[in-house]
Amino acid sequence: MAKTRIGANAIFSGPQKGLTTIGEHCYAYSGAVSNDGGNETTLLEFNTGKGYIKGIIQTGTSHTGDHADTFRFRVYFNGQVVYDFLDDAGQYYVDPHIPIRIIIPPLTLVKVTGDNTASTAVKIIEANVIGRVYDA
Repeated sequence: MAKTRIGANAIFSGPQKGLTTIGEHCYAYSGAVSNDGGNETTLLEFNTGKGYIKGIIQTGTSHTGDHADTFRFRVYFNGQVVYDFLDDAGQYYVDPHIPIRIIIPPLTLVKVTGDNTASTAVKIIEANVIGRVYDA
């Protein structure tokens, strides 16, 4: 999905998979996405422009007190896994997860996915990206 460049006075129109750029900053919020365990679900997917992004990617889950779940989150650049995080709910991780500080190169297809690898129960997962765009 192509990124959208909007003015500094733009209002938030809701979660989506794409990247939105406001001035020198950018964001993407997946919102709450249902995942039926065993299926890798795309939370975010976008192409970067000519500039690079220095930012943070953060993921989260709705454990809802069920500690039998294990969630896997992956970040892909141009189809290659650059980050793979396994959250074993039995270890009582606090949500949201620790932010991933990252540099996203220019002209890169970024995809963030999540999956409940230990259960087929439907759970809610989410991801977001915030950052600053340089040399755009």
